[in-house]
Amino acid sequence: MAKQARLEPKHIVTKARPYWMLNLPPALSHSGKRERRYFDDKKSAIEFSKQQKIRLKNYGISSTFLPQGRVEEAIAAFEKLKDSGIGLLEAVEQVIKWKKSRECSVTFKAMFESFIEAKKGKRSTAYLTSLRCTLPRFVTLHDRLACEISASEIEDQLQGMSASVHNAFLRYLRAVFNFAIRRGWCVENPVKRIEMHSLKMRKEILTNAQVAALLKVVCETGFELLPYHVLCIFAGIRPKEVERLSWNNINMEEHFIEVPDEKSKTAVRRIVDMEPLLVRWLDYYIKTGGNIQDGVTPTSNLRKRLREIRKAAGFDRWPQDAPRRTFASCWLAVHSDVNRLNNLMGHTSPEMLWRHYHKAVTQKQAKTFWKIEPPSGSSKIVRLTV
Repeated sequence: MAKQARLEPKHIVTKARPYWMLNLPPALSHSGKRERRYFDDKKSAIEFSKQQKIRLKNYGISSTFLPQGRVEEAIAAFEKLKDSGIGLLEAVEQVIKWKKSRECSVTFKAMFESFIEAKKGKRSTAYLTSLRCTLPRFVTLHDRLACEISASEIEDQLQGMSASVHNAFLRYLRAVFNFAIRRGWCVENPVKRIEMHSLKMRKEILTNAQVAALLKVVCETGFELLPYHVLCIFAGIRPKEVERLSWNNINMEEHFIEVPDEKSKTAVRRIVDMEPLLVRWLDYYIKTGGNIQDGVTPTSNLRKRLREIRKAAGFDRWPQDAPRRTFASCWLAVHSDVNRLNNLMGHTSPEMLWRHYHKAVTQKQAKTFWKIEPPSGSSKIVRLTV
């Protein structure tokens, strides 16, 4: 007959400090092996001892009625877990959790389509279009359950993509999996384990001659797009924000532009003070018969018209965000107030602005930039004063 475990705490006295120890038999340990538990005081040791005696009694009663097949199954399970470092109960709990997550999950395709549906009316048309174009790129994952998709599987699908495309897809996937977590379809976002690729982007700005050439073409062939261009160039407002602005947001009397939170990229309202040059350009547009009743930017065929204007102005390739960067560089060179520039542009970090735009142009270049005057009278010639 096996020796009955006593489960009595033992007082140990050492040079370092006294403590209490209790030997836990294999039947009560999660590892299936004898374990020692240590306590700083007698009270804690005795309380733990009482709990284990109750467990041992219950174990003895339940094991009496355990069928032989169950006993053999448990022995086999312990054998498989021998070198894993986890106990049988922990393994069972993990399997149950895995099974429940599968039952609650949906396929990758269903998850993605639900996310797109949830964002309708809340995000821009361009964003929704990008999501729809992303889904077909991961066709091998369409029928996989969201809870079972690993980071390595996503990385396999991203192989061969450029750094910018790779990062764009990761941003969309991260949002989709976060949405799935909130819906209870998975418990972890695998995208968090994937690193973004570093991008070496050229922070290009427009030369004064390029600005003058661009505005000349706009005045000659795309006059209704003049406010769009001068607000981007001489106020540094983001193109998408300009597209959302109405003339009610432009105060020509007090010379400021309101970018409401619902029209701002960051969803934070801001006020952009107009430079005198911008006021003169907008005055020229209004006095020459420009439409100020509707939105600031006519959006019909906008992308196509912008490409045609840029090509006519001599641009083989349009530098992304160049008007905004040009404004920031030339404004900072003249005013030297990075905190105010930060507020005008709706950034969160003056340090970033200073790092990118301080001394990006000389003061002479900046002063010339602020002298790119609108045509006078009925003339269409943009005046560039050097």
